[in-house]
Amino acid sequence: QLRQAPSLLAIPERYASAEYREGSGPQRLAPFDLIQDKQGFVENYNSGYIVVEIIEGANDEDSLALREDESLKLVPLPVNTNKKSPSKRSFSSAANAVFNMNKVNALAQLSAPLSPVGESTSAEEELRSPPSNSKSPSQMTKKMLRMSELKDKVRDHVKEEIQTRKSRRESLLGLAQQEVRNMVRDLSKVKERDLSCYSADLFFSGNDKPIAVFKKLGQDLIHIIFKGDQSNTVSRKHVIAVLRNLTYSNLSSDPQVLKKVLRVTISDAPPCCSQCVFEMNIQAVDDVTEIRIRNAKIKYSPPGAVDTPFCLCPADSSELSDADTEYFDGGYLTFQGVTGGAKGR
Repeated sequence: QLRQAPSLLAIPERYASAEYREGSGPQRLAPFDLIQDKQGFVENYNSGYIVVEIIEGANDEDSLALREDESLKLVPLPVNTNKKSPSKRSFSSAANAVFNMNKVNALAQLSAPLSPVGESTSAEEELRSPPSNSKSPSQMTKKMLRMSELKDKVRDHVKEEIQTRKSRRESLLGLAQQEVRNMVRDLSKVKERDLSCYSADLFFSGNDKPIAVFKKLGQDLIHIIFKGDQSNTVSRKHVIAVLRNLTYSNLSSDPQVLKKVLRVTISDAPPCCSQCVFEMNIQAVDDVTEIRIRNAKIKYSPPGAVDTPFCLCPADSSELSDADTEYFDGGYLTFQGVTGGAKGR
């Protein structure tokens, strides 16, 4: 009875913890050793796979990749552009829902009846009551004055109500526009994330057929599925070449998570597999603070008095740049005249 034993994947002990310096570009993961099982020499990886993933500390600033060289080439697979992305569809429906919700709320509030004006109800009843012959001329005059006052009051109230509804409509429209802007921003983020997800055929030099399908499923996950056959066998040298070209890079100029834990899984015959887990420590670098002045030469013409101060770094032509900080506590700023005499101060 023969047991199915996988190839063993190992990393030399001194490389169990790798160092990555900020801004150094793609870096090889580790010098993996593919140790053959003593029970049998495996030379066929046609149905195997490799999985690379960040299992701790992953975020948007990480990037796993497979480096191309003279031996390995990636040919992207065609993308079905007719199929609408679920993410885009969900955001479109959400945007429509926001539009409909705000539209319903606006119509409900704007179509509500005008609110009563204080004593308008009793006054209207009084004004609508039929005239009585028993009332004296002075009473009729008071009633006409009362009617005029009520008309003015109703007119002012109607103006105020119209203005209130106009302000409310503008507020609701502003909220709807903000919601849509948020949806568009989130959708653009989804598109950016989708750019990091793609599939490609993996070719090895000397092979007319691809030896594997490469799938990047986000910034922190890679699948490599070998698909050799009798005429195009995936051998140990192919697998070693792939392992040696796996890279990690950090895309941030100010990395927040300085410790990553990565796991590499390999199999020559599922479900048997072996794994390697190791650390990637990020060495942060303090980026240089730069003062950029677009107008390198500035003409100084004091208007009148000699002691008139002059701005060295005008706001409209100067820029302070530092990629990894917004705070300068403990820092310093020095201006020094290096040529032209010492008359200026």
